[in-house]
Amino acid sequence: MDLIANYTPKKVPPQRWAIVADFVRATVAETYTDDDSLPTVRNAAGLLARLAVWVHIVHGHPLDAEHVLDHELIEMFVAHELSDLSQRTRGRSRSMLVRMARATNPVWNGPAEGPQYGYKAPLGPYTPAELALCRDWAYGQPTAHRRHACTLVLALTLGAGLRSGEIAALRVADVHDDGDAGIILRPHGYRGAGPRDVPVLAEWEDTLRAEIAGLAPDDRVFLPGRPTNSTSAVHNLLKETTPVSGFRPDTRRLRTTWIVGHIYAEVPATALVEAAGVADLKHFEKWTNSVPGRTALEVRQWLRRRPDGTTGAVDTGTGRPRLRAVN
Repeated sequence: MDLIANYTPKKVPPQRWAIVADFVRATVAETYTDDDSLPTVRNAAGLLARLAVWVHIVHGHPLDAEHVLDHELIEMFVAHELSDLSQRTRGRSRSMLVRMARATNPVWNGPAEGPQYGYKAPLGPYTPAELALCRDWAYGQPTAHRRHACTLVLALTLGAGLRSGEIAALRVADVHDDGDAGIILRPHGYRGAGPRDVPVLAEWEDTLRAEIAGLAPDDRVFLPGRPTNSTSAVHNLLKETTPVSGFRPDTRRLRTTWIVGHIYAEVPATALVEAAGVADLKHFEKWTNSVPGRTALEVRQWLRRRPDGTTGAVDTGTGRPRLRAVN
């Protein structure tokens, strides 16, 4: 495209721009035309350049539209990397990226509607009061069909941290019920990833068992009978549900609530990264850096560790269970 043939972004170092320039120019050319204003095209190119550097160079994902212009990564980029901008500017930036994603990403799994302004970062975990609203929302739907689907969404997100696409693709055969030892899900397919093991939180096990009772192994867990694994099935279901006090849950925040809950429970990062299907917990540093602290007595007993690997007694001031050393 002539408008950006000689364009160089101001906020991307030249050596990094050299890596992503061809991808950015091709993507912008496929999305915008000469009828679009030069400032608009330049803004889109500069924004995409920053996103491409962040996704490809910083985080090591492939440099193509499927990976760079991924719905979840766009949301994370806007929330974390553009946090210094005004709410309206973040909304406009997100809309530009979504426009390019809809035009060039062959497996786009985000919203199909037009620009959305007034962006609010959806990544923070839900508060206890909001979690109560989530349950009220699911159990208060006007039809059994919707109550069933909404309850499953909560069980698979709050209970196992699945992404929308993973919920849409999950089959009953991917649910491994070991009775008293709990349930393990084996979601797969996110950006071509193979299956991984995700233990379901104990409080959601019975709910999940009840919701899939009577289904065949090859049935989809969420809305069985659907012809495809399209993520839009989850998004459309949520959009059509009846809100409670104006509230509908967001699957990304539900997943974040699960991840942050495990961070606060001090689940080892290596185990959580594997279960969540992420490369690292960088996007959750805000919470990994604010884990509720241990008391001096707990730390002392932990560091004192006995020859058998166990630690000292419960801190009677907090009532927390004994700490065990990670071997």
